[in-house]
Amino acid sequence: MRVLHFSMACLVLGLASPALAQERGYDAPPSEGSGGKVTASRRGGGGGGRKPDILRPSTKPWWIVGGAGPDLYDLNIGGAPPPGVRGRDFIARVIVAADFGYHLSGGGDGAAIGGTIEQTFGSSLYTFNPAFKFWWDIEIADMAIYVAPFAKAGYVLGTAGGTLAHGFNLGAGAEGRVVLNDQWMLFARPFQGDLIIGDFYGDTVTLNVSFLIGGGATF
Repeated sequence: MRVLHFSMACLVLGLASPALAQERGYDAPPSEGSGGKVTASRRGGGGGGRKPDILRPSTKPWWIVGGAGPDLYDLNIGGAPPPGVRGRDFIARVIVAADFGYHLSGGGDGAAIGGTIEQTFGSSLYTFNPAFKFWWDIEIADMAIYVAPFAKAGYVLGTAGGTLAHGFNLGAGAEGRVVLNDQWMLFARPFQGDLIIGDFYGDTVTLNVSFLIGGGATF
């Protein structure tokens, strides 16, 4: 009977050893035919380690995001205020934007094309700015962290005091992005500069600067 008990205990320990080794972060002993090499190093140590799954590089080419932030309008102050707006009170404004794009690589980095719809509000002046957009996502440290410079070109419609204005838009800037779990995207755009070119409420060239933060999804 004692021999039977000893045999059963050995069997249980033999089955539990690989699971315990895996739980404690060690690779299981090599099976026969593996050349007899033993790898008892702790996972994540040496060799660069293993990246957290939540920050693994993005593999999905499409994304859509939305964001908001402050907008400084007409910094060059080249013309008169729009109708119904007192002085230069309309300089400090709010911008909201929705971007969508596609990476030409079929993954989550490199060149990308898409579009944006931006709107600004404040001091009786409203602008609507749809535009084509180009990005270049640069991956940082083999993780889902990216720096993305961009350029855009489109059309601007303005309305103030019951009058409309039209202009051509050129813009450029850069943003930082983080993709979480290869599904969700967060971004911060510390700088975006825009020019409105045309007779836009007395200005031939209007300079805007904005800052946005936001997020969305990849697919």
